Amino acid sequence: MLDAALISVAGLASAAEHGRLQLPEGSGLEVTALGCRPLVLVHARRQLQIAQQSSQACWQLLLPPAAEQPLLWRQLEQLGLLPLQECAAADSSSWLARLQDKPYLLPAHFSLLAAPQWQQAALWAVPAPELLQESLWLLLRQGESEQERFKALQTHLRGRIRLEAAEQI
Repeated sequence: MLDAALISVAGLASAAEHGRLQLPEGSGLEVTALGCRPLVLVHARRQLQIAQQSSQACWQLLLPPAAEQPLLWRQLEQLGLLPLQECAAADSSSWLARLQDKPYLLPAHFSLLAAPQWQQAALWAVPAPELLQESLWLLLRQGESEQERFKALQTHLRGRIRLEAAEQI
């Protein structure tokens, strides 16, 4: 049985609809906001060198499928900064291969670059032109948010999120 789940929603910091997460009526679940973390755009160094040598390089944003991140897709389509490209892969190796293959920018939290496989891929992070962020939520069964163990978990997660956000600034 699952005790709790961490939910991540990516989008623009200024989006009004980004501020709340609604669950279906009668779901028996409740959601608690934990905080937000800024996202950066991750890319392969190799692709930057190729782009600098070629006038035909066209950067694209590499994103999870629109069905999985509809808010992020809708907001980025409205901004029209760069073409959007979908990647449905579930494993990090496939995402890394896509980043190495073409001039893609991947919105991600900077902590992703600390993972060994991502470190070895020689990736760089650049600030996003618009403030992209990830909102994090804790999903619990109805009434469990008042239990001490979940209060402690919420406090711990909120502290980590604030710390990570401060380290990135």
